Amino acid sequence: MMLKVILYAYFQGVTSGRKIASMT
Repeated sequence: MMLKVILYAYFQGVTSGRKIASMT
């Protein structure tokens, strides 16, 4: 269960990072 939460948080960070990268 904990692994799923960590994976979800990691995915969210990657998607948000891509948004920032595409914005600049």
